[in-house]
Amino acid sequence: MRPTVWKIIQQQSEYMKTLYITYTHGDEHPPYEIPNALVANPLARERNLRYIETDLNRSFGVKTPVSYEEKRAVELEEMLNDYDLVVDIHRTTAQTKFCGIVTKSDDAVYVLPYGVSAVVLVENIQNSLISRAKHGIALEYPYAYSLHTGSVPLYRVKKFVTAEPHWIDFEETEQGIPYLVNEKAYHGKCFLLEKIHPNINSNLRE
Repeated sequence: MRPTVWKIIQQQSEYMKTLYITYTHGDEHPPYEIPNALVANPLARERNLRYIETDLNRSFGVKTPVSYEEKRAVELEEMLNDYDLVVDIHRTTAQTKFCGIVTKSDDAVYVLPYGVSAVVLVENIQNSLISRAKHGIALEYPYAYSLHTGSVPLYRVKKFVTAEPHWIDFEETEQGIPYLVNEKAYHGKCFLLEKIHPNINSNLRE
């Protein structure tokens, strides 16, 4: 584990009861070891699969759970209620910046200490893991990444579309700003973003 990350984990745990979660997708191996992290999808991890029956990160809040992941989501949600902050660790095959993802704009402040280059707000999703927490953030690590210390812009997802071959992550186009281009799990699709704040450091840390 990087010393910087370990320091963040220690500091954050001092003032917030924090749960770190890995393997929400069983083939996304965390970039560093996190002591006492909860493995969200142990069976998928064991088989090195993204999921067994349904995407765990879209299996929360189901009225009648049927699949392995839907039933696992019920178990996890009971645990989430005991924590002030939930940090969900992901890996991506896209050649992108190290980013944080939130489902509520107020939660962006909790992403900043981790050294992300940007924060992406995904609204109107109530069936993901972090959306069920009091405060929840996802950290999306590419396989090559560096920690960022400058200004951190906040983006909002406009839509999920078929990726154009020439698009590059976070490069402005006429249609929007592409994110997670060439992520293998999305099968040729990506998110289109719009920038809604140039630097959340100056706004959300006050």
